[in-house]
Amino acid sequence: MDDHLTDEQARARERIRGAAVPAPARLRARVEAMRAQAEPRARRRRRVLAGGLAAAAGAAALALALTLPGDVPDRPTIVEAAALSQRPPTQPPPPPDPARPGLLRAQMEGVAFPEWGDIRWPATGMRTDTLDGRAVRTVFYARGGDVVGYQIVAGEPLPPPVATERELIGDTVYRTFRAGGRTIVTWERGEHTCVVSGRGTRAEVLRKLAAWEA
Repeated sequence: MDDHLTDEQARARERIRGAAVPAPARLRARVEAMRAQAEPRARRRRRVLAGGLAAAAGAAALALALTLPGDVPDRPTIVEAAALSQRPPTQPPPPPDPARPGLLRAQMEGVAFPEWGDIRWPATGMRTDTLDGRAVRTVFYARGGDVVGYQIVAGEPLPPPVATERELIGDTVYRTFRAGGRTIVTWERGEHTCVVSGRGTRAEVLRKLAAWEA
């Protein structure tokens, strides 16, 4: 009985195959042409997508590089110093130094902080911290709703981040980058590292403050 059913099924398949009508040659040619046109477009879309992903990855890598500090053991980093500006002042603002116009009566190892009151950025407070055994003094300045922190780090200069925007003003190189949501400008003065940073303060404003001289 099972063999009989199997034979019937085989004969039914043969009848269906015999009844099938092949597609006309013109139709087959048209389908093949459409396939040939679609393949280059698909390849182009894949290339564009791959290029866009590569560009995005490159931009992300650049943004990451701008935030990475130089890795030197047993030294604080400029990013860590700038982060101290997020802490509140613990001391009142230092007064202007009457003996040295344009400077405050606050310093770190002989390097004095600027007095920006004449340009409407008065000092509002100060704090002193220790990072990896080094003293870091921060003076805060404010104008309107903007607050910036100015650090001077004790000891020899710190290495700058691995990638920064560089600008030469006078004889000094100012390096700008972003980290921790802050815009940071760093440079050397009196063989010490100085740092000015602010959250929401434009980079050009910070560079002008850093380069200001009485």
